[in-house]
Amino acid sequence: MKYLSFILCILFTIVSNGQEKRSPTIIVLNSQETIIAQELDSITQTYVTKKLDAQGKKRIREENGKKFKFKAQKEIDFLQNTDISSNISFGLNYWLSFKFFEYFENMLIYPAKESNDSGIRTLEAIADKHDVNWVINIKRVEFYVENGEKKAKVDFQLYNQKFNEIVIEDQITAGDKNPGFEFACENETLSCVINNSISKMSVPILYFIGQNRNYWR
Repeated sequence: MKYLSFILCILFTIVSNGQEKRSPTIIVLNSQETIIAQELDSITQTYVTKKLDAQGKKRIREENGKKFKFKAQKEIDFLQNTDISSNISFGLNYWLSFKFFEYFENMLIYPAKESNDSGIRTLEAIADKHDVNWVINIKRVEFYVENGEKKAKVDFQLYNQKFNEIVIEDQITAGDKNPGFEFACENETLSCVINNSISKMSVPILYFIGQNRNYWR
């Protein structure tokens, strides 16, 4: 994690010192398919919410501040009806926002619910609809148990609107061990599976966006 932060610092410093200062516009989509092992079903039900209460809405607005009212509303909309996989999408949105805000105060990143077939034409239409340059599409999330350890496999894509190209097509596997630092969690829980999924997904995404300035618009 420290190595990644160092690399990002170098990449984004180069970008921000250039003649143009363009900021990332990204949406993180909900999982298109979620599979849950039977032995985890009762636990995952605790992550299901039908409505975000007034206190939750207030917290999101306060965290985003006056500058990001639009982002706050999008996050509130996303959290109105969620399941366990929604935590990965929302958490990735939160982590990317945190990392990019260090260098681009006018960035725009938020979660959104958009059903799609993971094809390039559909992703292009979603990017155009939201007027963003990047779409992170979570194609499939599978929660399962292997040798007594809770795990998740996440298939995801990173789509770039400028070149109409899927630049990342990848799968990560995350376990339930506490990684510490920013992603600290209660060991051997699904919260750790979620946090480790977010952490692993963010590495190639942050690196590609930071390294490939020609893809920025």
